[in-house]
Amino acid sequence: MNGLGFVLMILAPPILGLVFGLIQLLVYVVLAKAGRITAEQIPFFPILWLRGMLVVVVLGVLLAVLQHLDTAGAV
Repeated sequence: MNGLGFVLMILAPPILGLVFGLIQLLVYVVLAKAGRITAEQIPFFPILWLRGMLVVVVLGVLLAVLQHLDTAGAV
């Protein structure tokens, strides 16, 4: 792995987690405007950001396992 790949690997969870967190915030705002939830029920943004980073890490692990199984000939 070269230096750029390492930097991208380190920066991917926070940046993509931010994107997923903003998507979640948008969904919560739409739900609040529709009257399904109150504004007080919208989670604090860092919680949404951490959820987004968790999704990125889980997807990365899943893809790594699938790639490993594919190269091992198990899939």
